[in-house]
Amino acid sequence: MNLQTLIDAPNMPILPNSSMVPILSNHTVTGGLAHATTASPPIPVAYLACQLYLCHNSGKTREDYDLELARIVLWAKPDLVVLAGWMHIDQMR
Repeated sequence: MNLQTLIDAPNMPILPNSSMVPILSNHTVTGGLAHATTASPPIPVAYLACQLYLCHNSGKTREDYDLELARIVLWAKPDLVVLAGWMHIDQMR
């Protein structure tokens, strides 16, 4: 199942009574992200890549990046987190 399928799922019997919270991606260009912004209703999209985060936040570590990801996910209060295409190993403690 890819991101576009998940975006379309709330309008189909596969996931009745569901909605998407903001999509967080570590890649800026994907077809799914473009589809999210044109979905009805549009789904907010955020981008946070590890290398970019570390370059723009002097003194921050990979652990800080993982904590920032966790902060964003917790803020969205999802019932379910799907790592569709996420190519990053989280250093959970």
